[in-house]
Amino acid sequence: GINRSELPENQQVFIGSAGTTARFLPGILGTQEKSEITITSTEQLAGRPHKTLHDALKQLGVKLTYLEKEGQLPVTIKGAPETGGKVSIAGNQSSQFISGLLMAAPLFNKPTEIELTTKIVQSAYVDITIEMMKQFGIHVDVSDDYTHMKVEQGEYEAATLPLEADLSTACYFMALAVLNKSTIKINHLNMESHQPDLEVVDILEKMGATVEKGTDYVVISGPEQLKGNLTIDMNACSDQALTIGSLAVFADGPITITGVEHIRHHECNRVTALTESLTKLGIEVTEH
Repeated sequence: GINRSELPENQQVFIGSAGTTARFLPGILGTQEKSEITITSTEQLAGRPHKTLHDALKQLGVKLTYLEKEGQLPVTIKGAPETGGKVSIAGNQSSQFISGLLMAAPLFNKPTEIELTTKIVQSAYVDITIEMMKQFGIHVDVSDDYTHMKVEQGEYEAATLPLEADLSTACYFMALAVLNKSTIKINHLNMESHQPDLEVVDILEKMGATVEKGTDYVVISGPEQLKGNLTIDMNACSDQALTIGSLAVFADGPITITGVEHIRHHECNRVTALTESLTKLGIEVTEH
């Protein structure tokens, strides 16, 4: 835990290009009143969307000051005596904005209520956050449609937590096996996992792979020929749109990927990046 009395008055934290850190750290920093902490980053991360989260923290009473450009890093953050209360935020930009608010919420000075003004993108990641907070002794009251969440004040309790394998990384190895007509076994994989990229296992099966699901593993074998002529909604597992997009090149018919507009706002415009890269290789890609 953080011993807040030992925090220095002013401090700079350089977070490189870590987008997740840029979403999870500001709320936590806003829960302490002693130190003004400045988050600095690479130029690439500085220009990514942060304002939605920062505006939400201001609604919750956190003091935020931009050092160079409105809505961009670097930013200085400090808590205040009256933090918490009600906040409205859009959920369609990044689920990480919501997770960042939730993790900080119990440490504000009064209960926190989060109202979502739009449908949440990739709600499974918010489920993972809520589930982990519960394992550390904090309860989140969430409505069925995820539009309303309430967190009472509380202290996190230490817990022993086994971490699941990171499915997003495992997907690249699955794709490699499928592409090369070979077999891969991924261990420590809970098939009941909340991780939305688990859907990729079923997508690969639709594309012709042979899949064996165990209780804590999956075995995937590539086919002689990948199948195409598919339309796949990848909204929930959008981090893998580029993986499936790359595999689509080797299928026996076209593949259409839908539901991934929000990945245009990641570290780059991922839809355009895929289109441009494959087009350079002589592949026909139609971007919608």
